[in-house]
Amino acid sequence: MGAAASANAANPDFQETAKKSVATLTEFFDLQASMATGKVDEGKMAEFGAKLAGFIGASVSWDVGGNGGAHSGEGDFGAMIASVGSYWMGIENKAVKNTSISVDVENAGKVSFSQEYDAVVGGSPMTIPVTHAITLDENQKIVAWVQLLDTKAFEAAKGSAAPAPAALISSVNKLPVKEGSIDAITAIMASDAVAETIQGFEGFDGAECYALGDQAIVTHSRWTSAQAAEKSQGALSTLLKEHLSEHIAGPPEPQAKGPVAWEFGAVVPEIQAYRLMKLNFKAEEYDTALAKAQDKVPDFEAIDGLSSIRMIRASDTVVFVVAGYIAMEKLEAATPAIMAIMKDMAPHFSGPPESVGAVTRAWFSKK
Repeated sequence: MGAAASANAANPDFQETAKKSVATLTEFFDLQASMATGKVDEGKMAEFGAKLAGFIGASVSWDVGGNGGAHSGEGDFGAMIASVGSYWMGIENKAVKNTSISVDVENAGKVSFSQEYDAVVGGSPMTIPVTHAITLDENQKIVAWVQLLDTKAFEAAKGSAAPAPAALISSVNKLPVKEGSIDAITAIMASDAVAETIQGFEGFDGAECYALGDQAIVTHSRWTSAQAAEKSQGALSTLLKEHLSEHIAGPPEPQAKGPVAWEFGAVVPEIQAYRLMKLNFKAEEYDTALAKAQDKVPDFEAIDGLSSIRMIRASDTVVFVVAGYIAMEKLEAATPAIMAIMKDMAPHFSGPPESVGAVTRAWFSKK
């Protein structure tokens, strides 16, 4: 090792590559640090995705903790940001400081980059030192990323999961559409005209539109208060009337409206498919069932491709579940694991789960 290090120290090609690696990762982590302050939520992850994707190779491996746990894998940038983002989701960064950088003496494409996060985790201040072990390819693209930190201390502070803020309300509606209209609806929803319309909705906190086959869409909007959510049906009517009327085949069919009882993971732009279902609980079993769902976090984390779960309390006995996956094939492959979890929760149900469908995301908006 000593001889190799000495030889590389005098090797102009090695030194040139090392300089490029340091420059690339300094730029990458300076940009990351500039965006990282504030609450880590779906909007923050969308910002990361938009600005950092160009630094990542077509295929990348990742590992949070360096132990091959649930937040590790290999795939494209979208898969990585969904997996890594769900680990950090919910903390609030007050400040991020880059502390050191070093190049492996035997491989100029391997770099250790250290940072220190001053954060609020689980409601309490916490300093989190993180060392990023990065491998770059010959094109200076990141192809391996290991985040080394004290995972036990972090996870103890964060807790398994936390209820979403009580004020956050979700509204889900199903709309029949004319056959062959999905592509046109997707294009319209992504237009500046629609963006201008929804920005005028008081209390609006974001929305998604899902394609349920070729003859229906499902809208899932989020609101900052119960009062704002009460106006959501009127907001939907405005959207339909002004932009989508020629493609709609019938009136909206409300599916659920209520507070977000519990969330897992991260709703990120890379999600491509959702499983929608209704869970019918015994009224007296609701709190126990919710606690059991929280206890299932390790099981959810172990499901490949599962990025997020949102449980909407539609009534005292009905919870509407929106579970996001990075690909439809991941959703389909996860079915046995999800059914096993549902079976374990069956004593709390008043009836079997009702599948609304497996849908593809057609449109996504964060405010």
